[in-house]
Amino acid sequence: MYLVGGRTPREEIMRASISKSVFALAYTAILISLSAPVLAAKPTKPGGGGGGSTTDPCVGAAPSFVFTKSPGAGGQRDVYLANESGSCQRFLFSVSAGNYERYVSFRVVSGEGLAVTTDGLDHLLLARFPIGADMQVDTASVEVFRIFDPAQDGYVDATSFELAADGRKLTYITTNEDGGNTWLFRLRFVADLNDCLPDGCSYSAGALLAESVGLSYALSSPRWSSDGSSIYFEDYHGVGDNPYISRVPASGQSGGLETPEIVLSGPKLRLFELRPANGMELLSYGSPIGSGCRDVRVVDVSSADCSNGACPQLNNDSPRVLVSRLATIQSVTDDAITILADGGKEGRKGGCTATDTITKAVDSAVGVQISTVANGKMPAGR
Repeated sequence: MYLVGGRTPREEIMRASISKSVFALAYTAILISLSAPVLAAKPTKPGGGGGGSTTDPCVGAAPSFVFTKSPGAGGQRDVYLANESGSCQRFLFSVSAGNYERYVSFRVVSGEGLAVTTDGLDHLLLARFPIGADMQVDTASVEVFRIFDPAQDGYVDATSFELAADGRKLTYITTNEDGGNTWLFRLRFVADLNDCLPDGCSYSAGALLAESVGLSYALSSPRWSSDGSSIYFEDYHGVGDNPYISRVPASGQSGGLETPEIVLSGPKLRLFELRPANGMELLSYGSPIGSGCRDVRVVDVSSADCSNGACPQLNNDSPRVLVSRLATIQSVTDDAITILADGGKEGRKGGCTATDTITKAVDSAVGVQISTVANGKMPAGR
């Protein structure tokens, strides 16, 4: 549902249903255990590698984003923590992943790192880890929990969740939690993630905000507003692969479903995230460019100039910041917006391919400066 240039939401949902029993057999040996999740043994290493410098790049480093690497065959993804420049990288944990990349929702609260992701069986996991001086992380201190009871019907898809900035509220979208096969989608949130630990809770523990039935009416990729008052999401509204980006208030107090408000409309939009900046509410999303990639766009959804499914765009169009899967706003100043993206490269005849590197784009009044900060995928800022 989230792969640019890959499967459509319809194909992704069909994959999850048909392949669930196959995944269960194929990955039993490497999945994190139900009672006490096991982390892969891998040494923590400083630096992004290369350069021959004897200076430790992690001295004085502060956590900025997480990303994933594929160590080779076996369907595993390693999750790393990195500083702003990507020069310091700390291994955190590994998950089984099947044939799909793994989105990670990442926050830092009072010196503790919090990462929510999925494994190859669509189980939602929470990893908690203290972050010390020089961005030190002791892998033995990383705790991993299953957030929801894995024995219940339904599942949460690969990007259909996000942890709020407070590290407590969690929004998620379930598929077929009723045990049926009608493609029932439900948007929910729990006010305190800790209530689901350590044993996991029912999907129904979360307040129900929106629901739809049918592949063409899928709900996907919920993302919190910066103040935690609203949830934005991809709303397919009966048109297959051309969702609106809509929002609902996250009150959970009305006793009924919320009516989604359309914020953005356009062909094949992909919602990335929201960030506050200088009194604005910045939303980043992808818009198709060529075949296989998307152009990263940043808009202010709090602007009074938003209307008819469009909002003022703040970043430049030239040169374009191309993304093959996921993008995150790393920082915003009065002078520039810095974006991290799964790098894409334009080819002949409008085609675009993934570079398997994380691209940093500093977008300012003097233009866009693009560089590579790490070898990896799926960057997610804090």
